[in-house]
Order: sequence, then structure tokens, then C-alpha cells
Amino acid sequence: MGEEAKRKGGPMRRILSVVSLFLFFAAAEAASLETSEYPKNQSQATCRVEDSININATPERVSQYMWNVSNLSSYIPVSDVKILESGRNIMRLRHKLIVAGITIELVSELKKGEKDHSIAYKSIEGAEIEGAWVFEPTEKGTRLVNVLKYNRPESIFGRILNWLKLEKEMKKICNESLQRLKHILEPMA
Repeated sequence: MGEEAKRKGGPMRRILSVVSLFLFFAAAEAASLETSEYPKNQSQATCRVEDSININATPERVSQYMWNVSNLSSYIPVSDVKILESGRNIMRLRHKLIVAGITIELVSELKKGEKDHSIAYKSIEGAEIEGAWVFEPTEKGTRLVNVLKYNRPESIFGRILNWLKLEKEMKKICNESLQRLKHILEPMA
């Protein structure tokens, strides 16, 4: 009976050990944040997501479609897009981005690259997000590459949140954006 009780309590004991360990590290981290001489925002790590897709449309057509702000919500989960500043090769926008079911208010800057071969983006206010859409010519059209970088807190909670949800959600946004653009632009070609 003693051996059987150990087996039944074994998984539960392991779960309690993991929870206790997690709570220990969380408490230690909280204590170190309170006594740290460095500002909290310096403790961040940059995460990178990259994906690409081939689209049967010219790079010029893809770039033109993506530069049109009224098309933005058709391929990225944004809403309430307002142009703050607009020029030939640069734009500033205020918008809401939905990530993991959370709405984040951002001010972003978009810049066209040389010869319209890329569009770089960077948030100026709100979450720290930046990246680029790159338009590479192919025999049948365009290889569209999306490189997305975002900062997450370098804390144990930041790592766990990133591992559990944030990284998966950013990869999903990146992939779904490319798929939507392919679906939208290929019938137009």
C-alpha cells in the first residue's frame, strides 16, 4: 500500500514542486525588480519573427496595395486607422492593433525603401514593434518577406508570456497577413 500511495501522489507532488519553484523564482524576481538600480524598461529582449510567401503579382503592384492605408485592415489586425502625417515616402499613423485578444493603441511610422522594394514600419508610441515588408521579384511575381521584431520584458514573466502566447500570436499575425495578401492580390494580377 505504501508503494501504491507514492505512485498516486507522485504526479501531484511533481506539480506542486513545479508550482513552488515557479513561485520562488517569481518572488525572487519581484524582489530584484524593487531593488534594481536600473530602469525597468532596460530589461527587455528583442524577439524576431520572419515569414515569406510567393505572390503572383508584380512587386510594384504588391507595394502599391500595401502603401494604401485604406487597405491596411484587410491584411493586418488593425482598426481605427488615422493618418497623422503623409508624404511621398513616409507616413505616420495612429491605430489599434489586436494581439492575443488585447487591443494596443499605437502610433506607427511607415517608410518606403529605395525603388519601392520595401516598406519599413516602426511603432513610435505604444508597444515596441518594428520590421519590414520586402518585395523580391521572382519569375512569376513577388516573394514577399515580412520581418517582425518586438520587445518583451526580460523577466521570467515576460519569458513565460512570450513562450505561452505572445510568440505564437506574432507568428500567426505574420503568417496570416501574408496569406491574406496572397489571396487579395493574386486575383487582381
